Order: sequence, then C-alpha cells, then structure tokens
Amino acid sequence: MAGMMPNMTLTIGNDYVEQDGKRVEMDEIFVRENNGRQYLVFKSENKSEDAMEIFDDGSLGQDLGMAKIKFVLVN
Repeated sequence: MAGMMPNMTLTIGNDYVEQDGKRVEMDEIFVRENNGRQYLVFKSENKSEDAMEIFDDGSLGQDLGMAKIKFVLVN
C-alpha cells in the first residue's frame, strides 16, 4: 500500500509552504503543544489553520482519516 502513495516534496519556509512548484503564503507558521504532543501550525490569510504533528526533529505527519502522511527531512 505504501508504494501506491505519490512521492511529494514539501518545502516549508518562514512564511510560506511550497508543494509541486506552487507556493502558498502564510500569515503565521508556529509550534503549538497539545496533550504532550507538538504540532506545526499553518495559519493562512483567512485565519484558517492546518496542522501537522511533529514526530521528531526530522519528520512531520498528518492523519487524514483513511490515510496517514509522513514527511521526512532531506538534505
């Protein structure tokens, strides 16, 4: 099943997120702690928020219900 997932590159800057060549400006990107877990929160112009759980210094993830996505830091 994991082989069926697309290979994506996500770039997170100080005030933007870029994926597949499309850049989205963010009002804020910050860390929030909740129930002992840390989340990287993306807040956009319309004040909506999206978050990814911080697993460790090199990976982020998001549970989408039917699927889980994990992003790993590459240098």
